[in-house]
Amino acid sequence: MRILAIVQGEWGKRKVRNIKQNGPSDWVVNEIIIPPIRLPFIDEPEEFIPENIPRADLILSLGEEPALVDIIPEIVRRSGAKAVIAPVDNRDWLPVGRVNQLKKDLAASGIDSVFPVPFCSLTESDSNNEYITLFTKYFGKPILTISCKEGKVSEVIVNRDAPCGDTRYVAKQIIGLPIRDVEEKAGLIHHYYPCLSTMKMDDEFCDTLMHRSGLMVKIAVNKALKKKGV
Repeated sequence: MRILAIVQGEWGKRKVRNIKQNGPSDWVVNEIIIPPIRLPFIDEPEEFIPENIPRADLILSLGEEPALVDIIPEIVRRSGAKAVIAPVDNRDWLPVGRVNQLKKDLAASGIDSVFPVPFCSLTESDSNNEYITLFTKYFGKPILTISCKEGKVSEVIVNRDAPCGDTRYVAKQIIGLPIRDVEEKAGLIHHYYPCLSTMKMDDEFCDTLMHRSGLMVKIAVNKALKKKGV
């Protein structure tokens, strides 16, 4: 699979690094850096798009400004991509209105898109698109396999990582912890990475997206322990 990431800052760069390091070896992951736009809307997308756009199957929109929405359809067109993942880790960067606009624009061109809130809530059930589904085999809502010995965590396998790599960090840190404490500790360790989701209260979930992200890894730990009968 060919992935093209649209990146504006460290938030996106971290995700791209993790996907390159821990995704399948046959994935081709390219990125284009979009400089700060500082405009509410873009009338001429060509002014902000690099001249040479790599061919891609899947676009990851990892921008940090709402106006980025205005150039994504043109990047999709030039790259030949068939799907877009535009995660919402901060509503200020991708408000609901801009999500709806982008979804409509992409659908008009026959492009599948998903907007996970936050990125680490993405699962295979969110889309039937082959490229999005393939991505979720490796990145999205965390899935773990945990082994225990003498009341402690002895081994952790990351079956699906958070796109930023947080799950792998948590997995390493919880080895050796008492089983009775590991779920709660996993949620705390998640913040130490640190998680890059916003700490602003979100109206949809009545919670912060950072806390929601922490919940994803706690759920993964809980499910893994239950599979072991713990």
